[in-house]
Amino acid sequence: MTGLLLGPADAVLTLLSDEIRACWKELSLDVRPELPRDLSALPACQLAVVDCRGGRADAVRLLRFLRGDRPAFSSPFVLLLVAAGEDLVWAAEHGADDVLAVPFEPSLLRLKLSLAQRIARERNEAQHFARRAGETEQEARRLHALAYTDTLTGLPNRRYLDDWMAELAPGRVGIDSFAIHMIDLDGFKAINDRFGHRDGDQLLQQVAERLCRGCRRFDIVVRLGGDELAAVQVGAGSEADARAFAQRLLANMREPFRVGSAEVQISASIGCALYPAHGALPSDLLHRADLAMYAAKSAGRQAPHSRRGDAAELSRPGSFMMFSTDPGPPPATPPARHARFPMAGTLFSPAFALLSGQFVGAWTQWPPPAPPGSGTASSSAAQDWQGPALPPRGSGAEAARSGLPPPGAAAGINGMATGPDAAFQALGIAFREAAAWRDGAERTALRPRPVFGATIHAGLLADVGALEVVRRLLRLSGADPLDCELVLQAPEVLVELEALHRLRELGLGIGVRVGLEGIVLQRLLRLPLTRLHLEPELLAADASEDSILLRTTVLFARSLRAPLLAHGVETRDQLDRLRRLEVDSATGTYLSGPLDGMALESLRRRIGPEAGNR
Repeated sequence: MTGLLLGPADAVLTLLSDEIRACWKELSLDVRPELPRDLSALPACQLAVVDCRGGRADAVRLLRFLRGDRPAFSSPFVLLLVAAGEDLVWAAEHGADDVLAVPFEPSLLRLKLSLAQRIARERNEAQHFARRAGETEQEARRLHALAYTDTLTGLPNRRYLDDWMAELAPGRVGIDSFAIHMIDLDGFKAINDRFGHRDGDQLLQQVAERLCRGCRRFDIVVRLGGDELAAVQVGAGSEADARAFAQRLLANMREPFRVGSAEVQISASIGCALYPAHGALPSDLLHRADLAMYAAKSAGRQAPHSRRGDAAELSRPGSFMMFSTDPGPPPATPPARHARFPMAGTLFSPAFALLSGQFVGAWTQWPPPAPPGSGTASSSAAQDWQGPALPPRGSGAEAARSGLPPPGAAAGINGMATGPDAAFQALGIAFREAAAWRDGAERTALRPRPVFGATIHAGLLADVGALEVVRRLLRLSGADPLDCELVLQAPEVLVELEALHRLRELGLGIGVRVGLEGIVLQRLLRLPLTRLHLEPELLAADASEDSILLRTTVLFARSLRAPLLAHGVETRDQLDRLRRLEVDSATGTYLSGPLDGMALESLRRRIGPEAGNR
């Protein structure tokens, strides 16, 4: 600590100097006869004593300098020596902390020095806290930038977009409409593998710069990760606005990019969803823009790219797709609402959220119970089927190759036809129920809308006509694919995943059943899953503690960001175990018995705009 004693040497200053050193031992005292011309050269000090008996000029200069553009806590304690009887108003006006009239009693000097010490310590502490607060604020800004900025491109990251979207609410002031464009680079992996990650990073930086060039200053460009980006077009009021914006982004991608010493051309697939036309919930908008992007990528793969002039120049690189709930061209059949699906006898297992108790959907019961008093399934419901032609039942060899049981070897879905016919009929029934609930949800503003699904054997997807059957089922039912789910049994038999990805591109949810046997979780990484279904046997195992497989499955689902649905909850203990593991939803007799179509209809009528809970 430093002190400054300013004034011509005399007996008073000598006494003052001795008293200061005696009372304030940690203070290093700098004695000067007068102020320097450049006051900024003065050392930082905690105490300044100025002798004003011979004039006030130095004191006024010092006080004005100390009370300039600096916080009060960074200034020293200023003590002025004045002659007895002098008017002290000027000292107070210029900001002196205290005055000492000469002659003075040593005890009074010690008292004032003690006060100066205490004030100096308080100012030092305040200065320390202010410095720490400034450092903390800088660190907070740095961490905020790291949390919300992609370090490679300097763009906002996925967390920034999620938070920006989470702040949305219907009627938000200043933003009545916008479009979210999901952007995926076509062929980036091949370039990255060919030139290396360093050049791949440079390419991503160039892409980010070009995308920003095609946006206005209030639009947002975000890097989601890898070669996936997004752009928020603020104020987009129509599909035409969004399409023009996307075409501008694609046009900026036409010029070749410099990668190392080579020039490469890369295109993009863009999928778009509009707020509020395609949804008011952030999760719905992001999901639907993602679906449109996958559809654009699929369309881009099928469309031939024409070349003109220079062989390195593509005439229209990239593709754009607007989100649509229509899974394909309209069928040449009557409207979807008039299609008849055999609902009689079909039972659903209703599912409820474990946190809120809200009804989240229902799935046709699996495994299907055999009809009472019959070892085989009735075919009356199958005869009433007026949906699309179902895949032909394969021969015994084909069934063995696909892992399917031969036709007629097992009972059908609640008394319907067996084999592949029953599986697809159950799927159509679930789609029809989803369409009915969608209409009810639109009238009651129920959010989120429940999901309805059915289980089919994964081997059925190997049939060349399976994809078209599912597409036609969606059209005939009038269901939104986002409200429907296809649950796979035995996904390990899948060799070619193209059909599964094509179904996902429609917007259809893809689930998989996980039990004690038959599935290696690592294989599921290849599947476009939206939900994991836990078999009842996982709950029955290790009743005294959570089984290793159950906990592993939960952690795996969390890594995929896929919700978990547990089947067969029969006791409060099982329910509590699932809640401890933070499983999302469950079905079972402890929550509700199976519901038929009439019971679901009654439930749908009971759920109003404010009642989504069981």
